[in-house]
Amino acid sequence: MPLPSYRKFLGAYTSASERYAEAFYGIIMVTGCTGMVSLGVPPEESGVRFMLWTALLVNILWGLIDGLTVVYGSMVDEVAADVAVDNLRSGKESEKAADDILDELDGTLIGKLGDEDKVKVVEVIRSADSYDHFVNKVRWEEIKRILAIFSIDFVTVFPVAIPFIFFDDVTQAVRWSFVIATFLMAYLGYQWAKYARMRRWRIAVLFSSFTIFLLALSFALGGI
Repeated sequence: MPLPSYRKFLGAYTSASERYAEAFYGIIMVTGCTGMVSLGVPPEESGVRFMLWTALLVNILWGLIDGLTVVYGSMVDEVAADVAVDNLRSGKESEKAADDILDELDGTLIGKLGDEDKVKVVEVIRSADSYDHFVNKVRWEEIKRILAIFSIDFVTVFPVAIPFIFFDDVTQAVRWSFVIATFLMAYLGYQWAKYARMRRWRIAVLFSSFTIFLLALSFALGGI
């Protein structure tokens, strides 16, 4: 898939916050696992190959798990919101239903409205004729969303596994893997801070400190 098409694909099925979060989680998971695994593998080439497969499998499994949990977690949330709307429109526990609906909308722009305006939004939902109930089923759109999330994890984290392809010594491979992960985290923090309107270099240093901490922990335990 060409790069512009891939970016369009990600933009259609993931939000900016999800993309940064997936990359962050993936890098931390792989570096943490490889750092700990390095404690017990032989230092020669067989150990490096074991580390390579560890990094790749953690990467793949984490991407699939994250994709599935995000999609199916969203489905559960959709059902909860749908039940609240049903209760509101039927008059059953309407006060609690109104609070539930506002809780569901709290993370959107509606959450920034004043209390009076929020009441108006709830009333619109209560009286709307065009409300369509949520139908829970696995559709091609959900599958593509899972694949989009998986691809973010795999593409972002794969560079961390590259040293295990080119080095025959576990210590060198793990150290270079952590170096790559640290630079990736710094870049990730810098770009995230740009969107979040925060100090870019401060956040870049903060993000990279996670992998530096994992490196120091592995070193202290004798793994690197």
